[in-house]
Amino acid sequence: MSDDFNIRDIINNGMLKVLFQTVLSHHKEFPKGMEVFVKGVNPVDGSVIHPKELFDKAASEGCIYDLNRKMVEMSIESFSRFYKIEKDILLYINIHESLVKEADISIQWLSQVAKTHGVPTEVIAFDITDYKHLSVEAVKDFIRDSRKSGFYISIDDIGKSYFNMDRILVYNPDIIKINQQYLDQLPLDSYRELLKKQISHLAHEMGIVVVVTGIENVDVLTEAVI
Repeated sequence: MSDDFNIRDIINNGMLKVLFQTVLSHHKEFPKGMEVFVKGVNPVDGSVIHPKELFDKAASEGCIYDLNRKMVEMSIESFSRFYKIEKDILLYINIHESLVKEADISIQWLSQVAKTHGVPTEVIAFDITDYKHLSVEAVKDFIRDSRKSGFYISIDDIGKSYFNMDRILVYNPDIIKINQQYLDQLPLDSYRELLKKQISHLAHEMGIVVVVTGIENVDVLTEAVI
């Protein structure tokens, strides 16, 4: 994909494609969920632009914060159409560090966007990941203020790589998301099984809900049962 697209045109004109993936939960309070993915649409030829290319271009032109705001706004707007039909559903939104960094402004704005589109904050979960340029305290501040506004907090993509459990203990999320596809790619079967057992035990002890993404067929569904 060529990078000869105008990122500011994409942001200003909302040239983004919002996609959703089903999230599986065994918990009665979160039986249904939708994880959002956003790609770009090239204004010139209509071709699809990978999210990484969007972020790279936005970072190079100093508008990554604006890109993230537009992505989140369009995600909530798209989700509102599902919510009008099915109230018993949770939206998972990946939160970029540019929004976490501006916590006070971001959370107020996020709450207003949700209200504008008729989506209660109580059906939105913010996916928190590793933020290389932010301190633990900055992330914890964002989590605290998000919860005050009614949002849930989840830790995203558990199983993507070998990691310690510190993030779960430090951030104490409401939800842990395990990506079954990432988990299946781990080379050691023993580690994969141990990881699932550790997460299940820790979640039970801390009162955390475990959900699974990356479910695409019956075999994977069976394997995902925790």
